[in-house]
This record gives sequence, C-alpha cells and structure tokens, in this order.
Amino acid sequence: MSAGFKGFRVTKRADGRVQRTTSIPGTGFSYVETHAPGGSFGDHEQQAAAQESTRKTTTCPGCGHRYTIGKANFCSQCGRQLT
Repeated sequence: MSAGFKGFRVTKRADGRVQRTTSIPGTGFSYVETHAPGGSFGDHEQQAAAQESTRKTTTCPGCGHRYTIGKANFCSQCGRQLT
C-alpha cells in the first residue's frame, strides 16, 4: 500500500516495513528511509540522543565550556588546547 503526493510518499511494504520517500520533482534527487515493523521514524534520533548522553564529557579548563572527551582537540569557545 502506498500513499502520497508529488515529492513525498509513504509505502507499507509486504514484509511489514514502512518506507518514506522524499524527492525534489524533476531533479532525480530523492531520499528514502525504511523502518522495521513497529519502529518509528524518530527512533534513530532517540538512539543518537541516548548514545550522546552516555559519552563522557568534561569541561574546558580555560572557560568551562562542556565538550565530549576524544571528539575535540581545541575548545570551540576559547580556543584552548584540550588534553
């Protein structure tokens, strides 16, 4: 089963997955997301947020700005080198 309009379509596949297609008509550009049965399109954002919250963070000794350990070499606020 499929429903939509020019530039956007949602399809319920025979295997139970749901597919969302967004496109720019006339350009050939499109983006497709497919999700397992029972999943929602917001699941990947929730998983990313949960993963981000479990990463270890600390503060810059120069300005106190919070950053994720191992992601940055310099503070984005004051430019101080992070150890």
